[in-house]
Amino acid sequence: MLLDEIGDMPMAMQAKLLRVLQEWEIQRVGGAATIPIDIRVIAATNRDLEGAVKAGEFRADLFYRLAAFPLVLPPLREHREDIPLLVAHFLKELADSANESVRGISPAALQRLLLYDWPGNVRELRNAIERALLLETTDRLQVGNLPPQLANLVPTPMDPGASVQPVLSMQEAEQQALVHALEASNRNMTKAAQVLNVNRTTLYRKLKKYGLAGK
Repeated sequence: MLLDEIGDMPMAMQAKLLRVLQEWEIQRVGGAATIPIDIRVIAATNRDLEGAVKAGEFRADLFYRLAAFPLVLPPLREHREDIPLLVAHFLKELADSANESVRGISPAALQRLLLYDWPGNVRELRNAIERALLLETTDRLQVGNLPPQLANLVPTPMDPGASVQPVLSMQEAEQQALVHALEASNRNMTKAAQVLNVNRTTLYRKLKKYGLAGK
């Protein structure tokens, strides 16, 4: 059972969810009988729930029920080195679905993506790429087609990473992503496929394509 943005749940709903997690049973709307359930709950939020508990905006008992195995995902601005790989992934995914011929991203456009702080994290990055693809008429994503807050971003000598970045092709970034997934999973093919969100057959095909199958 996946609960998205648990931090926005009203207090009344929190009480009902807590009862479900304590009793492991539910009751249909309009029904009188209880129904036993056997579920696992994954809850996600971009809020500081501990702070919400202290502020009286989230139930402490529910928080400790849900926080048995917390996973903290850092914001995109704290791992900017992943931006080129994410850009290549979104370019391939979105260009293929829209039959676009975009094959990469210009140095200026990639530079803006690396400098921006991404308050909306990966979802905002994907939306920015999707918008730019709709406007692009060349085979490289250009800075002028990025959202205004990115296109108008002016690098200065004091900006970290303000040097011009090399053009990143989707093939080069895909190969880097494969290598990174293999290293992160200690060459466990099942785990590497999960990291890349592909099936094992696709993973093997791509490894063979780039000569990585036996390395």
